Formats: sequence, C-alpha cells, structure tokens
Amino acid sequence: MMSDSATISVFESGIKLRGELVFASVSDLLSQGEKLLSDQKNDTVEVDLAAVSRIDSAGLALLIEWKRAALKKQQKIKLLHIPKQATSLIETYKLQPFFE
Repeated sequence: MMSDSATISVFESGIKLRGELVFASVSDLLSQGEKLLSDQKNDTVEVDLAAVSRIDSAGLALLIEWKRAALKKQQKIKLLHIPKQATSLIETYKLQPFFE
C-alpha cells in the first residue's frame, strides 16, 4: 500500500499538517517543520492536525522533536484537532503532561 505523502503549510498562528505522519514521511518533515516553527514570532505556535489521516509512533516522535525545538526558543506548541490515533499514542506512552 502506498502511503500518502505528508505536507506542511503555514497559517496565521502556526503550521498545518496534512496526510500521513508515519515512519515513511516524517524524516522529510523534521527539518522543514523546525524551520517553519523557528520563523514563527508567536509565543505559542499552533500545530493543526485536522487534516492528518494517520499517525504512528514516528509521527508522535516528530511532534516531540518540534516541541523540544520550540522549548529551546522559549516557545510553546499547542496541538489542535488531535486525531484519535495520536491521543491513544500519547496516553499509551504517558505523554499527556508533555503535550499540555
């Protein structure tokens, strides 16, 4: 099965992800997302996940890396429209405090 490629775009208060955040797609998004996040001037950057069709542990790791990069710049990341799959992974790995 061919996986969707994931895309990233900028909106007024953050970035929007679309497609599958899975092992095959996240390596391309890591540095691209860190660059877009570093260009944000807001104290809190929103990451909209409404158009994410699938996420696995690699996708979750991507969000964690972006959150760490933002913390180094004294920024916060707020996840919007978290898919049920992501919520399950966050709960499974007990990462709720990290994403609050």
